Amino acid sequence: STKATGLDTLVQLLEKEPLVRYVGYLTHRQLNYASRMMSQHQLKVNPVRKQGVLLAPLIHFLDSMHVARVSFWKYMFETGTIKVRSFPEHTFGNVQRWDIVKNGWKAFEKYGTYLLWDANVCVKHINGRTFLDTVQRQRRGFPALGPFAELEDKLKEHDKLSRSVMHTEGGKGEMPKDKETHQTSNEDNGTVMDDER
Repeated sequence: STKATGLDTLVQLLEKEPLVRYVGYLTHRQLNYASRMMSQHQLKVNPVRKQGVLLAPLIHFLDSMHVARVSFWKYMFETGTIKVRSFPEHTFGNVQRWDIVKNGWKAFEKYGTYLLWDANVCVKHINGRTFLDTVQRQRRGFPALGPFAELEDKLKEHDKLSRSVMHTEGGKGEMPKDKETHQTSNEDNGTVMDDER
């Protein structure tokens, strides 16, 4: 199997490519991004390879999972488009989109926003307030979680192991000092693994 692009690779990419200011992770909604841009805006998306990483120019800032320069976030706020209690995606992102739609790819350079064009990395939002685990879904007669069921099982196994290590080696619920363990799930509320878009 092909190895997914790691976070360390993206950080190095930002360090070496000053014109790349933001790299967003693909979500299920962006899998058809290139064809959507062509049909909606007559913009041809040509992925580019930078530092060995395939990136697709992104015309609309998304506040879902991403790696970005602090200077880019400062720039977004300095534009005055982001208001209190508003999402940057719905404010700055819309301004960016219509700037590029109106003025073409030459307007893209000042933004430098890209999607990580890697089919091995795709994130999905799990709403922690409404998320139901497999048992809760079965009780309500809902279908299984599909590919997320396997992830849920791994998280529960990790959680059990963490509790076991804490109980047997740390005593009184304290984390052992020589082992790295993490609490990763909450049976009542589920686990937020990534972001929405």
